[in-house]
Amino acid sequence: MQQVLEKIEKGLAALEKVMSFFVIVAIVVMSLSVIISVFTRNMDIPITWLEELARYMQVWFVCLGSGLAFRHNNLPGIEFFRDLLPPKIRQFVISLGKVIMVYFLWQLVAHGKVLFDHVVRTGQISANLRIPMGWVYAGPLVGFSLMTLFIIVSILRDFFPVQAVKEGK
Repeated sequence: MQQVLEKIEKGLAALEKVMSFFVIVAIVVMSLSVIISVFTRNMDIPITWLEELARYMQVWFVCLGSGLAFRHNNLPGIEFFRDLLPPKIRQFVISLGKVIMVYFLWQLVAHGKVLFDHVVRTGQISANLRIPMGWVYAGPLVGFSLMTLFIIVSILRDFFPVQAVKEGK
């Protein structure tokens, strides 16, 4: 099991780099869209599709970024209360919390898939950019699916500890 988890960790490290790239691109595009939109609006030349682009980029970077934040243990939590517990109970509570998160994320993914399928099937397009709304609805679906994967691997790591994968190897 150790070797399998080590290979999974290497794969997740590569996936993490791809996700980080897309998060950075989404933040840059969103920021530039907002800045350009503000300037053009002040010059009475509103470019409405820039605001829509900024919203859609925000959806993607929040959904992908939340998975990365979990992976690096940067999600807000209640460590104060958790740290008051004895070590064995603390580990159980942490693991139980992860299992509950997987359940809720799985519900989000399942219902998001239904919504995504409906949007794709109906051919809905965005108002200003005129792109298929499936691209927008795919953000939460992809982001929460990857976050679920990260949490499942984290649960496995709790039971079968492995050494952290070093970058560049």
